[in-house]
Amino acid sequence: MRGANVVRKRSVTNPGDPAGAAGAVSGGPADGEGSVPLTGGSAAGNGSDAVGGRDAASMGPQGLIGPAASGGQAPAVVAQPQPGAPLPADKVGTTHLQPRRPGPARSRFALRNWRVRWRLAALIAVPLLTAAVLGALTINGDVSNWQTTGRVQHLAQLNSAVVKYIQAVEDERDYSAAATANRAGYSARLRTARRVTDGAAAEVTALADGITVGNGYQLAAVQAVNAVQVGVETLPLVRRTVADPESLMTAIMQVYTVNVIEPANTFASVVGNETGSTDLRRDVISLGALLQVEDAKSVQRALLLRAVSFPQPTLSPDDYASLLQAHQQETVDLANFYASVDLAEQLNYTTTVTGPPVDSAVQQESLAEALLTGPGPHPLTPSEARLLSAANVNADMSFTVGKVRQVADELTGNISALANTSRTNASTGLLVTSLVTLLLLLLVLLIFTMVARSLTRPLRTLVSAGFSSLAGGGDRVGSAGTCPWTGVRRAGLQGRARR
Repeated sequence: MRGANVVRKRSVTNPGDPAGAAGAVSGGPADGEGSVPLTGGSAAGNGSDAVGGRDAASMGPQGLIGPAASGGQAPAVVAQPQPGAPLPADKVGTTHLQPRRPGPARSRFALRNWRVRWRLAALIAVPLLTAAVLGALTINGDVSNWQTTGRVQHLAQLNSAVVKYIQAVEDERDYSAAATANRAGYSARLRTARRVTDGAAAEVTALADGITVGNGYQLAAVQAVNAVQVGVETLPLVRRTVADPESLMTAIMQVYTVNVIEPANTFASVVGNETGSTDLRRDVISLGALLQVEDAKSVQRALLLRAVSFPQPTLSPDDYASLLQAHQQETVDLANFYASVDLAEQLNYTTTVTGPPVDSAVQQESLAEALLTGPGPHPLTPSEARLLSAANVNADMSFTVGKVRQVADELTGNISALANTSRTNASTGLLVTSLVTLLLLLLVLLIFTMVARSLTRPLRTLVSAGFSSLAGGGDRVGSAGTCPWTGVRRAGLQGRARR
């Protein structure tokens, strides 16, 4: 045919068409007819209209071809095949492709189906969550340590108050025992000692508030504190018992020692149970042993002071036995104290509990045991009477007890200082751990964000460049705005790339 382009056709047989229609569908002659050109084609026209850049369905049915245009051949009608009905044998339709078989359904949760931004988000989230969990565990440990050191600090503060309370009760007990021999001579000292005891007891009660198992304190510490509080509450009853003129000295000593002093000494020995500081534990053990030494010294003062306060100084057999027992107990407790401290602390005790009054107190006790026992009267020389006078015995024995208390106060101060230092270190550690964890989380987030941006920017550039190269040839490779490889509209792909 002169002046007309012949369309290259693909042989495709529509299902359900008669055998003779195959040639018609493929563009060849049907039932022996000659070739039929498409109406409206032009040799000078755009070739993309005839090749497949546009669907035949968009062209619609074509008109009849006249004899002049067809070169004398019989006219034919080019019609679009309707879905659901076979093409007639005398009609020629456009190419009708087989529908693609649908593939298996893809899970939206599969990693290969995730968008790029969600993959990058997961890449950032995994190390970020790992760092957060590890940081949370570390912070939790520091918080627990901070709470523990806070409880130890509170117990150390209460321990300082309890030690003062013990010392005040010891003075009250000793002067109460001496008052049984001379009430008028010790009434003023006894009133003063009771005022000091009441102040110390009030401080103990205030600091003991909140020490419960529910607040995290150990059961042993809570029980020891409760016993101290019970002793404080029973102190008025003890005083009424002491005020009875018929009360025996041994009963007075026992009621003070068992009901008030011993529970307080027990508490002082459990203060360091929860701490992790070795030095603090050692000082607590040493303080417990030293408080026993102090109590034994105080008992000796009470017994000796009562013996020399009678109009005729005498040491009853019961008092003599109690004095010997107290002296032996002091020896045992002092050995325990030396075993619990180092050489420096032993030297500190030896250099502190010394002096002429200490030597006089030892001499007074030995002299009383030798001269004031047995049936009286017990005649004394002027020097012996001066040495065993109530004023001298009280001064020298009180000086000795005071020196022992000085060493105990130093240990109490060390315990409080160590507890405060542990609390400060725990607070600092918690703050540093929190800040370091926060900085690490921010650093991880920053690094992975930079990595993600470094991956997405080249991808965006590549996709944009690919679509830009397709912009001029879209009419030749498919319908306008459609990717020839994926079948997805160009705008949709670009939108995905932006996301």
